[in-house]
Amino acid sequence: YRTHDLTLGIQREPCSCGRTTPRLGRMIGRTGKVARIKGLFVFPNQFTDLVGGFAELGRFQLVVDRPSAGDHLTLRVECAAPSPQLAAAIAEKVKGATRLSLDVEFLPDGSLEADVPLLVDLRVTAGA
Repeated sequence: YRTHDLTLGIQREPCSCGRTTPRLGRMIGRTGKVARIKGLFVFPNQFTDLVGGFAELGRFQLVVDRPSAGDHLTLRVECAAPSPQLAAAIAEKVKGATRLSLDVEFLPDGSLEADVPLLVDLRVTAGA
C-alpha cells in the first residue's frame, strides 16, 4: 500500500488467539519523508523555514542515526562563514521550534547537490 513503513517481515506462525493468517511484524522505521526521532515526528520541511532564517546558510540535510541507545540528529548545512556561535544559535532555534537537540555540521558552499534528500535515516540500514 506504499505506506513507507518498514517491518521485521511477515509472521506466518499462528497467533496466540488461534488465527493462522499472516500478519506484519513489528514496525522498525519509515522510508518516507517523515521520521520519528526521539518520539517526535519530524518533517524535513519544518527545517526549511528554520534554516532559511539564517542568511549565511545554504542547502541542508538532516541525518538521523543511532550510534548507541538513543537517536542522534545532525544538521549538515552549507555555510561560507561557520562559527561555534552560529552553530549554537541554529541548535537553539531548532530546539525551541521542535524540542529536538541536534549537532550542526558545517559544509563548504556547493557540497550538497540540489537533489540531495532532505532526510537520511541511517537507523534503518544499520539494524537491517
